[in-house]
Amino acid sequence: MKNEIKVALTIFAALLIGFLGYRYMTGAAMFGTSYQVYSLYDRVDGIESGAPVVIQGIKVGEVSSLSFGRNDSIRVVYSLSLPDYLPEGSVAYIRSLNLFEKGIVIERGSSTEKVRSGG
Repeated sequence: MKNEIKVALTIFAALLIGFLGYRYMTGAAMFGTSYQVYSLYDRVDGIESGAPVVIQGIKVGEVSSLSFGRNDSIRVVYSLSLPDYLPEGSVAYIRSLNLFEKGIVIERGSSTEKVRSGG
């Protein structure tokens, strides 16, 4: 094999490892799909982009963005990596996850209808 091909393969492998490492460190879904949902709150007391989203104690996503919504509410958008969509009627609470960190805790609803991406 020529040296140019070896160098090209080495650079390609390094870029691939760097990309996958970055996705892993940011908590993004590596190969699976993720979808975004949002909630409206009156106050978000300490929630920031990157805050974890958990269901039954398992991290399933993170907060993507915060913005002002209608009527002085705050819109919190979060991306979820779940094998199945969230059922309608699920409720998202802002809770302290530990001494230093706040996050979104979702309690699943009992509906058979699923929340669509962006809903």
